[in-house]
Order: sequence, then C-alpha cells, then structure tokens
Amino acid sequence: MEFCINCSRPVELNENKEKCVCGFTNIITSKIYFSEKIKKQEEKGKGILIPEKFGEKGFPHICKKCGYEYADVIDLGSSWADESNVYLFKCKKCTHVTRDAYGSQ
Repeated sequence: MEFCINCSRPVELNENKEKCVCGFTNIITSKIYFSEKIKKQEEKGKGILIPEKFGEKGFPHICKKCGYEYADVIDLGSSWADESNVYLFKCKKCTHVTRDAYGSQ
C-alpha cells in the first residue's frame, strides 16, 4: 500500500499512476506484485525438524501412553524471557500429546 506524499492518505493505484484525493499524481516506474512478496516469505523457512537427521519416523521421544518411540514436535516458545521453551510431543502412533518444558518447574 502506498501513501500520498502531501496528505499521507492511501493513494489509488491505476495502470501506471498513483492518484490521491488531494490531487497528487505520480507515475509508477516499477511494479512489485503482492504474489511475488508472498512467495519469498514462503521460501524463507524450512522448519526445525531435519528429515535427514531423524529419518522419516520423526523425533525420538517415548510416548507415555503407548510407549511408541517417535513423535512430531511443536515448539510453543517461552512466555517470559527467563523461562525455557515449551514443547509439544505428538505421538506418531496414538496421537497422544505430551507437554514438556525442559528446565522449568
């Protein structure tokens, strides 16, 4: 979204011009489409689980309900700066979720 240089209101975008209600017009020399910006953001992160390191089975974590050895991991982060992160381990077999915060009381 572009804003007017004179009155700071949003400008109306036409083919190659910007128009404002105050009368300001500007010729656009280059166009950046929103779809290009979104694609760049999607390519940015690949996630924290590296399949080559853990294999396709998942993260090694023993389920407390069924005893299966592998789980999916979700990092919820920390609520305060001096706390450790909170992790959710979802069993690949029975889908039981275990919440764990290493180092917290």
